[in-house]
Amino acid sequence: MESPLSSVISISSVPSCVSEVVLNQQVSDAPLALDQTGPLIIDLNGRQLFDSGDGDMELVFNGTRFETHRYLIKRFKKWAAINPELRPGSTMYVTGTASPEDFGRMLRVLYATTLEGPFEFDTPTLVSALHVATDYEYPALRDYAIRLLERAELPAIKRIEIARRFGLPSWEEPAYWDLCNRDESITEEEASILGISAFVRVANIREKEQRRRGREIDLEREEEVSKLEDRKLGNFNASEEIVALAPSSDDKELQKELSYISRSTESQNTDTEATGSNGRYQPLYTRLNDLFY
Repeated sequence: MESPLSSVISISSVPSCVSEVVLNQQVSDAPLALDQTGPLIIDLNGRQLFDSGDGDMELVFNGTRFETHRYLIKRFKKWAAINPELRPGSTMYVTGTASPEDFGRMLRVLYATTLEGPFEFDTPTLVSALHVATDYEYPALRDYAIRLLERAELPAIKRIEIARRFGLPSWEEPAYWDLCNRDESITEEEASILGISAFVRVANIREKEQRRRGREIDLEREEEVSKLEDRKLGNFNASEEIVALAPSSDDKELQKELSYISRSTESQNTDTEATGSNGRYQPLYTRLNDLFY
């Protein structure tokens, strides 16, 4: 029987199935996804988190070797069955839907949660962490990645893509709403992500929303035109508006008539009394129209 330090654990991981564990069996040689002379050690802010040899196990993910620690790997529920077999010096082989780059980014987030922060991660790193945490059932890491992604300013189509891929239905409705209400047209790439059915629904909603906005704009314009017409027709206080326009005239007779109208308004005479049903002051309005319009 081999020494525990040289034990090798091979895992063939399929997200919908329980991982199969085979002890002391080497996996067929697979090309490394990254050029490396030894196991990769995760860095954070440009500095390695630990020195080579300080990890207590190696994990080969889709052909790329990482040096890491058992206490972190044991947090994944998908690998619970092999936890008792993980000993110092173990090597664990994993294949799955995520890429080696995804796994490396996930380790960066995972190690950061054990250290004093704060740390800032870009969107690809958080999506990678969410991917691996979802595939291999690490709820705490999944929730952590989701919380940070919720704070990020992601485009609507990116939120829809992440929501569909990782089962986040609460993200979808607000993202669709933003997509339907924005001014920019749907791009070909966005249509491809949405799929034909969702794209048609979004296009119909956008068309209805644009028609609604058009009606609102038309109503606002009609109101503005109506206000301008009211002003031109003299639907305002005659004593204030007419006197304000009159001082530029040198016509003494016109000044007298304007003064009379002002006094009549102050004494609160009715329009009929002020203008006269017999058209007594009709010449005044005729002259005003000729002068100002």
